[in-house]
Amino acid sequence: MPAGFLTTLTCTATSIDTNRLRRILYDQLKDHTRNKHLDKATKAKVVQAIQSFNGYKDLNCLRSWLLFSGNQAATLAEFYTKHMYNSIRRSDYPTADDYLKGLEIESQPFQTLLPPHLGNPKTLLILDPPYVSTLQGMYANNRYFGMVQFLQLMDMVRPPFILFGSTRSELLSYLSYVRDFRPDEWPRFNGFKTESLTVNIGRGVAEYEDNMVWKF
Repeated sequence: MPAGFLTTLTCTATSIDTNRLRRILYDQLKDHTRNKHLDKATKAKVVQAIQSFNGYKDLNCLRSWLLFSGNQAATLAEFYTKHMYNSIRRSDYPTADDYLKGLEIESQPFQTLLPPHLGNPKTLLILDPPYVSTLQGMYANNRYFGMVQFLQLMDMVRPPFILFGSTRSELLSYLSYVRDFRPDEWPRFNGFKTESLTVNIGRGVAEYEDNMVWKF
């Protein structure tokens, strides 16, 4: 069996299930005002439909369809306790057959995952670390991501890399610090480029800035 065959089958099957569940929920809420809070009775029917669904349930999609912008849930059990809104996607997701064919997935702490690949100039590092000093529940990891872990990760960064951060992660401030106070470390980052996007995640929620930093 070729590498990635099972991954491809799984990817195709889950996208079919996700579209099938989307259609069920969309039909159930088609007469309900969009982007409005679901009353208890309607929410109960939605939860029942999800629980009785006999296929793959993509929690990321469910959150985007039914939770208020910026609200999160790490598990389905937690998701069911949240206030829900009708933001169901209006159309199916496009299929991506064979998109992940040949992909190998590793699940390790970055401290053990990255070192074997750092000496390979063809390895592109794409890093989107948690915010410093936060729990990692949304990453299916209950451990704490602190300053020490952040510094350990940044010590491993070398070109080519793509880093994702925001004003909450202070990534750009950290790079300014390296430039001003860590001249021996600065060459790894010197000449990096940045793309920024201002985001407002909901009414009454302060804006923040998403940043993508890269150097090839």
